[in-house]
Amino acid sequence: MEHARIPSPSKSSAHPLMSGKVRGKSPSLPGMPCHIFGRGDDMEHIIELILSDDCRGRYVSFVRVVGASGLGKTTLVSLAYHGTWVCEYFDAKGWVFLSAERFNHMGVLLRAIIECFTGVSCGGLTDLDQLREILEEELMGKRFLLVLDNAFNEDPNFWSDLLPPLSAGAKGSVVVVTTRTELVANIEGLKHSYQLNPLEDHICWRIIESNWFLRREILNGAPYFVGIGEKIAAKCKGVPLLANVVSGTLGRGIVSEKRWWAAVLQSDLWDMSRQEVTYSRRTT
Repeated sequence: MEHARIPSPSKSSAHPLMSGKVRGKSPSLPGMPCHIFGRGDDMEHIIELILSDDCRGRYVSFVRVVGASGLGKTTLVSLAYHGTWVCEYFDAKGWVFLSAERFNHMGVLLRAIIECFTGVSCGGLTDLDQLREILEEELMGKRFLLVLDNAFNEDPNFWSDLLPPLSAGAKGSVVVVTTRTELVANIEGLKHSYQLNPLEDHICWRIIESNWFLRREILNGAPYFVGIGEKIAAKCKGVPLLANVVSGTLGRGIVSEKRWWAAVLQSDLWDMSRQEVTYSRRTT
């Protein structure tokens, strides 16, 4: 991916993995995705927002990545999170997946944020003032990146209450919020936003055919498999998670038989797969 438009990070700032400062790893942090299709420009724009001059000039900035379930929000932000430019720019990084409990209780969320940065359990500490003080001390003077994955709280007061302890970091600190709801995206103070849109049908087909077992049969019986495969891809409606689900389903059947492909095209898999997309929010 071309990074020509991304400003060069300061050589003096080192990622904690390089300096040995990291004491633990957030259990919410997803693994590094091995490959993505059709999202190169999206990922570049997200990185540019995180490292933008406007974010560099503020003590803490919020960057929202908005999109429907299954479009790849978590995957893209994870790629940016692991990227060289981002790793070199920030002194500390943390990732918190926002379960319903974490986003309905400020104390639970503060504990999760502290633990993702320190790797040390807060135990049963519930006093909000103490939790804020601990978080402020941990972030003091550090340029940090925090990802709040799967945000759905639409109360502006919640975000206002979260801001003070995060403001203890150094200039250039960024909180990335992934969300499916435009109401979260429109909350005052969450200034920077990137809208993730569905993929084109031919990209969904590339995802489906990337399955090795399918690709072998596609090459052997090209005209038919490509034709019906493109119809199957169109039914994914641009949702990469759904394309991956369908690819796996096709690969588990008798992939050399045309009737298996036709059965998948005509099956109720699409309704079930959309339910799976709905319940797979942690991977979006």
